[in-house]
Amino acid sequence: HGKLFTRIGMETFPDVAEKALREFQALLQLSPSPIGSTRMLQLMAINMFTVHNSQLKECLSEDCRSVIQEQATALGLSVFSLLVKRCTDLLKDLEDHRGVAEEQETAYVKVSSFVPDLKELLPSVKVWSDWMLGYPDTWNPPPTCFLLPKEASVDVWVTLAEFCNVLTTVNQSEVPLYKDPDDDLALLVLEEDRLLSGFIPLLATPQDPCYMEKTSDKVIAADCKRVTVLKYFLEALCGQEEPLLAFKAGKYVSVAPVPDTMGKEMGSQEGKQLEDQDEDVVLEAFHEDSEPEGSGAEYDIKELRAKKQ
Repeated sequence: HGKLFTRIGMETFPDVAEKALREFQALLQLSPSPIGSTRMLQLMAINMFTVHNSQLKECLSEDCRSVIQEQATALGLSVFSLLVKRCTDLLKDLEDHRGVAEEQETAYVKVSSFVPDLKELLPSVKVWSDWMLGYPDTWNPPPTCFLLPKEASVDVWVTLAEFCNVLTTVNQSEVPLYKDPDDDLALLVLEEDRLLSGFIPLLATPQDPCYMEKTSDKVIAADCKRVTVLKYFLEALCGQEEPLLAFKAGKYVSVAPVPDTMGKEMGSQEGKQLEDQDEDVVLEAFHEDSEPEGSGAEYDIKELRAKKQ
């Protein structure tokens, strides 16, 4: 983050980022988590600030992004994907450890059965998903300028698709939540929302009030709210103008372009040059083989050349 903030020594940024992600992934595998929920939230907030701070001050179009912002976004998504992967693994462990009697009783995982490690990670995953919902133009189309080696990279969209499939087995209705206030209800405020209240990168995120029964367990209700938000976020990925997830053959899958095809779809420099050469050949052939009449065809060719130059 120091490199992204100062823009100094960016030639070594990919190597430094790879090492940091490897160490972060190793920390996530430890139980109990040595990072803690609050420190994890701070890390996600730093990632959001770095992306926000690197945006272009003057932009000719809404979808333009600086190289630094692309790198900051890619780093943030990489951290997010590691968090999501760890949450997915913990949820799968819950499914595997359910007893036969419990499986016969219900096909869903109860929120109250979440292990402490999962409870510590969910707030950070929820906060980053809030940020993504508020700033879709920042990460879609996905950044491509920062590619890690295969052994150190985690495909964020494949990981999110797998997370979405696992979340479908979680019953977030264990504690009823309500949208409208009532005398018998109490306002539910998540701890991460309270800590990051007023944080500028999160001001554009949707924050709808949520209420619960006064007699309900606040801890379980908070986790139910987080699961609800995450399910909505994952569904929103399917509804993007350029969808990144899709529901096919009974499960969610990634439909995001892979790095090898991104350059072709988004226009790599080499591909752009070849395309320009083809246009030159087409224009030359049209100019030599056709005899422009008074319809302005010669002017059209000159106009095309002028626009191209």
